[in-house]
This record gives sequence, structure tokens and C-alpha cells, in this order.
Amino acid sequence: MYSLRIFLLLAALSTVIAPLQRAAAQDLADPAPPPRGTTKVPPASPRRPAGTSEDHPGHEHAGSYYPEDQLLGDVFTEEHSNFCNGCRTCCGTLCQPGGCGMFVRAEYLLWSTKGMRVPALVTTGDPTSTVIPAGVINEDGSLPGNTTVIFGNGLVNGEGHSGGRIVFGAYINPCWTLEGEYLGLRDETTAFRGVSTGDNFLGIPFFDESNDGLPAIFIIAPGAGGPDGSVSIDATTRYQGAGVRLLRSLCCSEGCGPAWWDGCPIDVAKRIDFLIGYRFNRLDDVLIVDQTHDIQGTIRIGQDVFDTENQFHGLDLGTMLQFRRGCWSLDLITKVGIGNTRSVVLINGTAFQNGVQQTPAGGILAVSSNSGQHENNAFTMLPEVGLNVGYQLNPCWRFTCGYNLMYWCGVYRAGDQIDQHINPNLWPPLPLQGNSAGLWPQFPARGSEFWAQGVNFGLEAKW
Repeated sequence: MYSLRIFLLLAALSTVIAPLQRAAAQDLADPAPPPRGTTKVPPASPRRPAGTSEDHPGHEHAGSYYPEDQLLGDVFTEEHSNFCNGCRTCCGTLCQPGGCGMFVRAEYLLWSTKGMRVPALVTTGDPTSTVIPAGVINEDGSLPGNTTVIFGNGLVNGEGHSGGRIVFGAYINPCWTLEGEYLGLRDETTAFRGVSTGDNFLGIPFFDESNDGLPAIFIIAPGAGGPDGSVSIDATTRYQGAGVRLLRSLCCSEGCGPAWWDGCPIDVAKRIDFLIGYRFNRLDDVLIVDQTHDIQGTIRIGQDVFDTENQFHGLDLGTMLQFRRGCWSLDLITKVGIGNTRSVVLINGTAFQNGVQQTPAGGILAVSSNSGQHENNAFTMLPEVGLNVGYQLNPCWRFTCGYNLMYWCGVYRAGDQIDQHINPNLWPPLPLQGNSAGLWPQFPARGSEFWAQGVNFGLEAKW
């Protein structure tokens, strides 16, 4: 009985094992099929099946959105170029700018600059008041109740004004780029014209060092039956800069990534460059004060000139970051100039009476004690940052707009070089009387800061 049961069990097992043995033998004879591929889709898009170019006009997909070995940030290769919707340029790619040798970018600048500080130069008041002299100012800069400032006691030439910048360069090879630039802002001018007819009162306030430095005023008086007394002030500021630099690529990557707006694959790239070069900046100020007034029945015409010139020469160091996503671009440049600022100040005063130049030479604010040329040299660090957003209009033209900020310390401004402590004994045509009151005014050698900032709009061409 037991033998019959064992026989039936072995027969059943043989019917199951035989098909398995035949399948194993066939597997050994035929190679295994390749494993099924994996499809990757953009993170911003749902998984979708493979399609043809007709499914998505303007895109070519080969069974998946990205190939197996092409991820965002990987090096872009020619065999994968058909997977990205690129923005055509005539200069290759950001990392391989082949096909171009030169580029130029012209920009319109709408910038503002820090104004020039000017002390209270022309004041008025009630000349009939005997309690407080009309038109004087206090040592701490405050104003008495009988004084109104007509010109000065604040900043001038600090409004926004137009300018231009041109940037040109050449691609030496994929790693090195040579650039140069020049920028200039339109001269900013502030003018004042004041007239004293006898019915009104005009004066130039100062501190009388021959009277223990007490507040006083030089009255612009009209001539008796002659011309009106007058004061004319012109303040001009000019700023410009230039430079040349070499850029060395530190790292650069190109790849394929999703667009921000619809998730479709587009070319993306980033590049970081180190820059080194030469920087030049120049800031000029001119402040001219003209006076016509009566002195003891004689018409006197005087002029005071304060002229400053600041030049920076130095080494330029910094970095440039460039990002590309489709036809859009973002460029960030940060740099600092390290060098010397040379400041030259020219102070000159003249006076004419009956057409004859008076001696000693001088006007009201510029006399023999502070006139002449004064120079100063100072170590300076000049930082600058610029941000540009661009759009590739066609293969060779790109539109840009951006913002720039530059800071410059240790410059000499014309208004800061006015010393209102004056010894009237040094005014022409009075004879030079002893120096018991001291040589006033003096050259103050005041340094200050300057900045320029604003927006720019440009057009770049490559060929």
C-alpha cells in the first residue's frame, strides 16, 4: 500500500519538473533581453509617455525628456543638444563661446551722485534790526532769527542725470576674455543769480578773525546811481571712469533644465570668472563766486574760484557671475579698486576796481592766505557692484538693463575747501596790515565721500 502511494507521488512531481527543465535549457541557449529603460521627467512636470515632435511643437523628444546621463548641471554635449529647446546665439555657448571674436555693449545711464556740500554763501535779513545783525550765521551752522539763507547751507548737483557707457571686449579662448570700458555722466550745474537794488539786502556771511571770530557779513551794496550790486554763483560737477580687465574662467557648467514658466526643457548655464585689471576714475568740481558791489563810491568786481580734481589709479580685482536660462541672462559683477587717489585743489581770487586789478591778489573767500595749488595723495579702496538682466533678441543681439553702485572715499569737493573764517585786513584793495589777526582764511584740506548709483539700459552685439 505504501509503495503504491510513493509511486503516485513521484509521478506527479515528474509532470511538474519536466516543463521547468525545458524552460531552463531554452534560457541557456538564448541571451536575456536588455532591461527596460527608465524615463526621467522634469520635476515640475508629471510623468508623460514618449511622444514625437508633433506632440510638442518646437521640441524634439527621443522617448524621454532627458537622456539617462544628462541631468541639470552636467556638461552639455553635442549628442544631447536635441533634447533642449535652446536660445540660438551666433557665439556658441557660455562655456564654449566659439564663432565670436568680439562684442560691444552700449548703455544709457540714468544715475544720481552724491551732491557737493556748499556752506551758506548768500544770506539776507532785516537790516533795520539792531538786536541781531542781518544775514549772519552761527559757528555751529545754525541760523539766527534774522537770517535767511538764499544760496548754500546744503548739497548741490545731487540730482539724477544722464550719461553713457560703452563696454567692448574679445574672446581670447574659452577661458580668457579681455574687456575694456568707458563711462561718463553729463555735467551737473547749479547756478544762482542775486541782485541787490537797495530795496533788498544781500550779503556773504563770514567769521571776522580780526574781531575774535565773531559772526559778520560782507554786504553786497549797489552803487550810488550806478549798477546794482550782484552775486553770481556757478557750481559744476563732472564724473567719468574707464578701465581694462582680463577675465579668467574659474568654473563653467551647461546643461538642460526646466523652464520657469512651463516646465519644458531649455538650455541652462552658469559661469564664474575672476577679473584683474586697471581702473581709472575722475571727479571734478568747480565753484565760482562773482561779486559786483560798491566800496566807498567805487564799483568793485571780484571773483573767487574753488576748483578740485580727483583722480584714482589702481588695480581692479573682482568676480563676475553669469547665469543663462533659455534666452534670459543674469550677470553679477563685484569688484574693488585698490590704489591711489590724487586730489588737486586750485584756489584763486581776483578783484578789479575801475578796471585795475587790485593787490594783494584776492577776492572775498579766496585771498593770499589760502590761494594757490594744493595737492594730496591717499591710499583708496573703491568698491563697485553691478547687476544686469538680459534677453537674447536674436542670435547676435541682446538687450540688457541693470543697476550699478560705486563708492569712493577721500575725495576733495570744491565746497568743502571754503573757509569762512576770514581776516578782512587781507581783502584788496585795502593795504596789507600786519598779521596780528592771523592768516585767514586757510586751506582746510577736507576730504569727503562720493558715490554714484543708478539704472542702465543697453544693447549688446557679438560678431
